[in-house]
Amino acid sequence: MVYMNLDRKRLAYHEAGHAVLSHHFNQIALKITIEPEGNFLGFHQGKSLEDFPDLNAIEDPDEYEKWTKLYEEEILICLAGPEAEGLFTGEFDLTAQGEDYDKASSLALRLGLDNYDSYLDQLGDWLESGNIKRNIKIIARGLLDKNTLTGEEIDKLLGSKK
Repeated sequence: MVYMNLDRKRLAYHEAGHAVLSHHFNQIALKITIEPEGNFLGFHQGKSLEDFPDLNAIEDPDEYEKWTKLYEEEILICLAGPEAEGLFTGEFDLTAQGEDYDKASSLALRLGLDNYDSYLDQLGDWLESGNIKRNIKIIARGLLDKNTLTGEEIDKLLGSKK
């Protein structure tokens, strides 16, 4: 499949948004790519909805707090892709972004929220901040050069957070 440069650039910023927020939260991104994978034009391999337990079933307060934090981080990671895409390219592909917004909505509902809107302002501030913005550009350039980056390559480009 051949992409126009704008499509590749848009995908690179989209996937970079996911990867940089994953890195920011010390979550492992196993792989990101702007190559087609299955039904997706690009791909960020991170957590799936099945990785998150039902919060109502968690009795230990420390475990509940840990998982609530992970839910919130994952909402931000989901939203970071489409928001970075729009911020850096001025283009929005709502069809491609639907899954990210759907996952963020599902996670927000599991947290007992009506929607994820409360996270958008926080995310917008982060994406505009110097370090996050710089890191998104670094990862997007890496994707445009290589098409695919592993978690190790992302850590090397951004510096290990471990």
